[in-house]
Amino acid sequence: IDRQVKVRGYRFDPCEIEDLICQIEGVDEAVVVADRHVPEDEDSEVDALLCYFQGEVQTRTLRECLNSQLPHYKVPSVFKRLVRLPYTKNGKVDRNALQNLRGAKEPDTNDLSPREEILSLVCHLTGTEDAAEEDNFFDIGGDSASAIILLKKLKELGWTTAGVRDVIRAEQLKDLISEVERLEETTRCVV
Repeated sequence: IDRQVKVRGYRFDPCEIEDLICQIEGVDEAVVVADRHVPEDEDSEVDALLCYFQGEVQTRTLRECLNSQLPHYKVPSVFKRLVRLPYTKNGKVDRNALQNLRGAKEPDTNDLSPREEILSLVCHLTGTEDAAEEDNFFDIGGDSASAIILLKKLKELGWTTAGVRDVIRAEQLKDLISEVERLEETTRCVV
């Protein structure tokens, strides 16, 4: 069955990516699907590749291996480790169940500091389980579509003048976090 997908203007078959992922040590099984970064936004275009996998390999290792072997547009934006992949009664991977597993909601960040909110969102957007302040957003899986979602969060946290250029120019996540914290501190001093 031809499973070709089109993501951000590129058409390809995710099976070749799955085959490559399954050759990486520590991966038991993998499925790659095309979806939206914000699944509940039915009007937006498919803008992300998601990799669901079973195994002990770290998501950073997966990304590094794929970055060295695939063109950038074939490297999944989000990696999600599962204990077990869902299957249909016919023994095929249940792709609808995978979409439901990801969930449309961002992580609950009500009781988190701005630093924790940003890092939590970056983990959610990229599937990197241990995003840190020293990471570059794009090196750990951020892309143009997820940068827009991150930008929205920066604005919600008080950096109202933030633009895409700020996300692109930030060498590390701590550059973004520091600016949000600086603005928050300035706001507190004014009040």
